[in-house]
Amino acid sequence: MRAGRWALRAFFVVSALLAGLRLTLALVEAAASGAGLLEGIRIAVLAAIALGAIAMIVFDFSTRLPQARWTARALFVAIIAGVVVDTVHEGFSALHLIAVFQILSLVSFQTVTDERLRRNERFSAPWERPSDLGRRDYIPLNFFNGFWVFAVASVLGLVVEVVWRLLTVGEYQDRAGMLWGPFSPIYGFGALLMTIALNRWWNHSKIVIFLVAGVIGAAFEYAVSWWMGSAFGIVAWDYSGTFLNVDGRTNAGFFCAWGLLGLVWIRLLLPDVLRAVDAIPLTWRAVVTTTAALAMLVNGAMTLMAIDRWYARQAGEAPAGPVEEWVDRTWDDAFMEHRFQTMTLDARLSTR
Repeated sequence: MRAGRWALRAFFVVSALLAGLRLTLALVEAAASGAGLLEGIRIAVLAAIALGAIAMIVFDFSTRLPQARWTARALFVAIIAGVVVDTVHEGFSALHLIAVFQILSLVSFQTVTDERLRRNERFSAPWERPSDLGRRDYIPLNFFNGFWVFAVASVLGLVVEVVWRLLTVGEYQDRAGMLWGPFSPIYGFGALLMTIALNRWWNHSKIVIFLVAGVIGAAFEYAVSWWMGSAFGIVAWDYSGTFLNVDGRTNAGFFCAWGLLGLVWIRLLLPDVLRAVDAIPLTWRAVVTTTAALAMLVNGAMTLMAIDRWYARQAGEAPAGPVEEWVDRTWDDAFMEHRFQTMTLDARLSTR
């Protein structure tokens, strides 16, 4: 354990140095071109990432582990926010692979320091009052159950969309949102946000859960639509002209759909998902989860890189180096249009 914690500090030292490099480059760029609102937000987020990485170096994991865990969670959110802001500002580049390394550092931290890999402290029947009335949390919120919530919901969400289209239109359409595998990450992140938000509201009325899930889902759907359009000129859905739509990015119908999905997720599916994960022998669970998380990170990074080159080709930008040339050969326009059948890309819609 001691050797593992020293290795963690080495990871966070490298992570802090890389964060400092990203922050320095952003400051130089801002000084050269002038800092607008988006550039200011970008610098603030990069500074928060650098400070968080430094904090993870100086924490004594033996005596300040709870504080270190909260810092790690905040750092994870800041890293994701940094990628979101960066892609809107300048697209996705090889420098963003730094974020992959930083997230891997956090995954390693969770693996080494989590002494309660067993997640059987959960309510298997959230519609019933427990005997322990003082307990508020529905499930422990840690990296392990968080990752599997994301992964399973990404698959289930894709299945729901495909089946719904078959039933309503009579047509099969690939609704995948990543280069590899049957994953729709909008459902994965949506389920993760709902699980976090409702973790202490699990035994509230069905109406409360429905409304909270609907608000989270609709707001997240709006944010994702705005981000894809601003960063890459992508339109994946357009609800213009529908009842109570908001800029065509979400509407009343999908508010209700998200609310219903959230209710089903919290009340019916989540306990069984964690029970299935708990069936993995404890000695293998960290290895399986960490490996799967690494594969998902690589999948996400390569997806963003392929989408960015799809945008760049439409914008008339030649590949800058052998990596981008390889991406262009491997995932050309025909492949991207077939893989992401619900997306249309128009570089003129981007705000870059």
